[in-house]
Amino acid sequence: MKNLLIAVGSVLVVVALVGWCAGGHNADLLQVSAGRGATGITVTNHESSALRDCVLRVEDSSKTTWTAAIDRDVDPSASVMVGWNDFRSNDQPMPGYIGRDRGVTMACDVGPGGPRKSVGFGH
Repeated sequence: MKNLLIAVGSVLVVVALVGWCAGGHNADLLQVSAGRGATGITVTNHESSALRDCVLRVEDSSKTTWTAAIDRDVDPSASVMVGWNDFRSNDQPMPGYIGRDRGVTMACDVGPGGPRKSVGFGH
């Protein structure tokens, strides 16, 4: 998978491009793009179907996993913002600097009864 990092003002935009392997593109990668800001991460759906049951995860330097769920379907071409304080571990909100400085993984079901796909965004 190729990651393209573009600095736009004070916002770092991370675009997850479709991964390509020897025989064609990797159908297991979730087709989304994401932009990080001071208060959270915005994800845009590039799949042809709605994303459902999405979970985002961040692992900090002490191996603590912080998790946030998107509580609605994300239609094709739609975007959703997930605040850094929406990520939780042991019922505590994640400090924003962790989300800005660490990788984020995302997994979703694609379409009704569709496959579960995932992707990672570097920092």
